[in-house]
Amino acid sequence: MLGVLRAQDAADLFHGRGAFAGYDGRALRCLLTVDAHVPATVESFPRHHARLVTALLVERARELRPRVPAPGDGPVPVHPGALAYARGEPLEAS
Repeated sequence: MLGVLRAQDAADLFHGRGAFAGYDGRALRCLLTVDAHVPATVESFPRHHARLVTALLVERARELRPRVPAPGDGPVPVHPGALAYARGEPLEAS
């Protein structure tokens, strides 16, 4: 399980405050920071997977040319949230 949160949301989730009051987010673990965002996972995410993801993002940051594929352009369907980003749709409040 991987996710990207705004830094403040990650802190609020970890501490169970604000919009995350009542949630136990103490298992949240940061992989790295990207500006005001935190790619994160949970404590139980395998160590070697976390290392591989972190290494890829840090070591290849300048070389990566990420893109959101068009629907049907690949072996796995594109997530609707990724398509929303590619289309420039605003982020919905959760």
